[in-house]
Amino acid sequence: MKKRYLFLAIFMFSIPAALAQPGTVLQTLNSPTNSLADLAWDGTYLYLLGLADHNIYQIDPANGNVLGTVSTGLTGALGLTFKDGYFWVSVVSDHTLKKLDANGNVIQSLPIPAAQNIGVEWDGSAFRIADSGAPDEKILAVDTSGVLQSFFLFPGDSPFGLTWDGNTIWCANNQGTGGVATIYQFDPEAGAIITSFPCPNSGSAANGLAWDGQHLWIADQTNHLIYRVEGNPIITNPYGAAAGRITDALPGWGIGAIPLFDTETDTGGYFFADSLNPGVYGVTIAAAGFQTIVAQVEVQANDTAAVNIPLDPIGGPLDIVLTETDGDEWRLRAYRDTSWNGYEIPLGRFRGTGIDFLDTPVFQFTIEPIGGGGINTMEVADWIDNIFLGNVLIDDFEDQDISDWEIIIALNGSYLETEFIASPLLPNSVALKLRHGNFMGASFAGWMTKTFSIWIPLTPQDSVRFVLGGTPPYPLVDIAEPPSLLPQGFVLEQNYPNPFNPQTAISYQLSPTGQAAVRHVELAVYNLLGQKVRTLVQARQPAGRYEVTWDGRDETGREMSSGVYIYRLKAGNPSTPRQTRGSAGSEQVFVQSRKMVLLR
Repeated sequence: MKKRYLFLAIFMFSIPAALAQPGTVLQTLNSPTNSLADLAWDGTYLYLLGLADHNIYQIDPANGNVLGTVSTGLTGALGLTFKDGYFWVSVVSDHTLKKLDANGNVIQSLPIPAAQNIGVEWDGSAFRIADSGAPDEKILAVDTSGVLQSFFLFPGDSPFGLTWDGNTIWCANNQGTGGVATIYQFDPEAGAIITSFPCPNSGSAANGLAWDGQHLWIADQTNHLIYRVEGNPIITNPYGAAAGRITDALPGWGIGAIPLFDTETDTGGYFFADSLNPGVYGVTIAAAGFQTIVAQVEVQANDTAAVNIPLDPIGGPLDIVLTETDGDEWRLRAYRDTSWNGYEIPLGRFRGTGIDFLDTPVFQFTIEPIGGGGINTMEVADWIDNIFLGNVLIDDFEDQDISDWEIIIALNGSYLETEFIASPLLPNSVALKLRHGNFMGASFAGWMTKTFSIWIPLTPQDSVRFVLGGTPPYPLVDIAEPPSLLPQGFVLEQNYPNPFNPQTAISYQLSPTGQAAVRHVELAVYNLLGQKVRTLVQARQPAGRYEVTWDGRDETGREMSSGVYIYRLKAGNPSTPRQTRGSAGSEQVFVQSRKMVLLR
């Protein structure tokens, strides 16, 4: 056991240098105007709305050259998005969204229920609006008739710019700490903050945001610059690799480090595996305390693949809570494993309701076990040891004294028992065992808190380190090798057009070679979670060239949202056993996948 701990600690604490953090500036462009409002992206070009001249500038993202200018004449225009080949502009003076053609002519005016509609973005099914109307600044979801669908409160006084990355919302607060604008990433349903970072060059007015499919663009009115920055979740990796960011099923909670294959997530929450050959891989994620998940991920040569899989917790977690001197609380949810996993988790993955993360020192550290009570979980046990916050040792429990911890029971019937046990990590060392439950069959509610006499200044780049155990262990990750290919002549071509809207053509060729004259063929479309969206072909076909059309809808006829999709061709005779390449006997199954981009 000691040997395993040393391995985990050394392995988990290493940080791949190639992985950039959210907010890292990748490119800087000079703005064509000194008065910047919102940004938009059409799949190829960047568009900037002028705040004073009301023009829309088409910008080459490679060099910042202006390729065209559209005059709108719309006073009070602050937000810009692109939908179905048209510009949509939010006009704060009359509380409307206006649809513009390529010449800037208004062809539709849509009243919306916003006090001050600053930023706007189309997320594939609704308009997202940054409403800066005091006192309750909000992010709204409005349908194409202008009807309010939902909203969440914005954690600041001045929401500006708005964009959608396919899964989450980005918005800037132009009244951030010290006069520097803060860029936030939100869960679109609950509004929980996923990540945040300051505007580059200490810009105080990040008036515009856009997402280009991989990176975030920021329009900095203060410095008259446009930045392309590292976003969250996709990273750039110099290897042919499967890469991505793991999130769990509970919006707003961090999950720590998740093992993957022969590597593990870095402290930014990313995972990768080097030297994978191109193909479609089945990725099995079986992290401590989570259900096993299988996803289909396509890896191309010199490419990365985004993986964003909701993890389903098996048992109750343990929360770690940091409390700042200004009263803000920040939580991280960790899951138990009897194999005594060592964790190092960046503080940037803690979640909370405050606006400015770690802007004041931390003065309290809380351990809050979750679960216990009810029919199936009358009592839950945790073992925790060697807790470090930044470089400060919170407790290693070697003195077997927790008198400096305050134990609080907050629900009638709940109990929390503590004892010291022999640690399996080091000889003659101890760990703290927590047993908690509720005699009345209700959920447990209690925690233990340590208050510091000397406050601890921290940054999101610092980390919390601890060892945790409690529930049965689960295996690590397995990546299945992609299936072998049939002889040359089987081809799945790139769809055209790509990106597309509203439909695209997919062509493929079935080889005349091999044993079978007629083969079973399946052509299907998947999302990035590996879920089948639409079956386009399910038939037996002879050799030849075929073309089918996908209209961007699922099996029920529902329009799919903008994003990256994978289409996969399987051809062969699945009723016979598959042989290795070149072996005699049954014909192999040909499998090939490609990516396509739907832009609504």
